[in-house]
Amino acid sequence: MRKQKPTTAGTIGSRFREVRLKQNLTQREFCKILGISQTHIASIELGRDNPSRTLKLLLSYCMDINYEWLESGTGEKYCLSELNDTSLLKDLYSEARRMQAEAYQFAEKLGRFIEEGTEE
Repeated sequence: MRKQKPTTAGTIGSRFREVRLKQNLTQREFCKILGISQTHIASIELGRDNPSRTLKLLLSYCMDINYEWLESGTGEKYCLSELNDTSLLKDLYSEARRMQAEAYQFAEKLGRFIEEGTEE
């Protein structure tokens, strides 16, 4: 009796892979578009890592993919009405602003740490 190879069908990783392959992109090309590492894409596709909400929003926007389909596998894969809906762009903008605020706070803390370390 042959052992069956585990499958990732129906997972968010399999949907990421499906989108990438449909666009005829290598993992290297795909990760450059999304601004993440090839290791992270591979881990997502294999089901080892979960993509962030920001990454899912970005993929949805960049590749004209229905966010609901990407998130859960339900609904239409491509949703033209969603492309005209600015709520997806607003969500992406909100996530980017949140990340920017977190980066600013981190930079402020790092600056204070450096200043405190050099004052002797």
